[in-house]
Amino acid sequence: MIAVAGLLSGCAGGFDIDRLAADRSLTTASVPERAERPDADRLSDEATIRAAVSSADLEGLGTGSVPWANPETGTRGEIREITEYREAGRLCRSFVTSRQSYDGVSLLSGDACLLEPGLWHLRRLEDV
Repeated sequence: MIAVAGLLSGCAGGFDIDRLAADRSLTTASVPERAERPDADRLSDEATIRAAVSSADLEGLGTGSVPWANPETGTRGEIREITEYREAGRLCRSFVTSRQSYDGVSLLSGDACLLEPGLWHLRRLEDV
């Protein structure tokens, strides 16, 4: 019995579990490339949301929502609660949108204003 315990303790002490681990020299470029682009992805999504808000037909929309999708980032969502108002003589729209991406789902609120004919500016887009 003592001999068996000695053999087992000797085997356990000489066993290197790191040899069974995965080859750490192998990596993929997909995660670092994505991690390097958060600002570019955010700006691209904001442009897509701004375009959807500015082109929404509020009379035809009623209480419905406006879907949006950004094929560049793989992000999508639905814009709802679009309200039109005037501020300092400018036409503006406030809204709430969902944002579904590889990193999760979020709810955002924002507003965009018409600076000149055809040129909308997204002034605010933040987590609810």
